[in-house]
Amino acid sequence: DPEVSKQEVDTAIFNLSIYCLENPTQCEKGTQWMGAFAFNASVLIVTAINFIVMAFGGFFFYPRYFGTWCNLCYGCCHCAAFITALSVRFNPYGIFCSYNVESSTFVAYDQFTDDSTYKSDGTMLAGLGFVQIILWVIQC
Repeated sequence: DPEVSKQEVDTAIFNLSIYCLENPTQCEKGTQWMGAFAFNASVLIVTAINFIVMAFGGFFFYPRYFGTWCNLCYGCCHCAAFITALSVRFNPYGIFCSYNVESSTFVAYDQFTDDSTYKSDGTMLAGLGFVQIILWVIQC
């Protein structure tokens, strides 16, 4: 990324080197952003469905009762989801990857699109994590 200074890149490389020496299995797995996106999306979808069920609780007792118990469980999952999103985005591997302005969307052999970059994916993951925190506070 041309907007990132050489000192920031050098610091990111140094931190990534230390991180990979201390956590070699984590570095072999890559950024794990895809897993964080999938986990956060599934938690948001299930939570939205539960909120719809709880809306029926305004008219009927049992949907609110079961929805409240499910909401308790989803609150724990929600907490894990935003911790996952922020931890994989802001660990040294995620910081280093977020400086990359190359395309992250593969179309066909040796072809990438300009739809999204690793930098935009990192920004989206960070935004998703912060939105999750706001929704979690509202949920609990």
